[in-house]
Amino acid sequence: PICTICKIKQSTGLNYKVMCCASCRIFFFKYQDRELNCICTDKSCHKCKLDKCISSGMQKNSIKSGRITNYKKFGLA
Repeated sequence: PICTICKIKQSTGLNYKVMCCASCRIFFFKYQDRELNCICTDKSCHKCKLDKCISSGMQKNSIKSGRITNYKKFGLA
């Protein structure tokens, strides 16, 4: 399937609860907490892309913080 955010690249799977490509996944991870201003003078406005990510269903609480090892997962640590 095609990425639901950029509609250009092939989707790499379900990322942050949305089917999207790797570059849109990384973009959302980097910019989800930033205060952005709209500069729609070109086609690559970060504010508009972030709004599109959120409106398509990407969720900030789906981002994992840190690596979860089997020791932590099963309470062995």
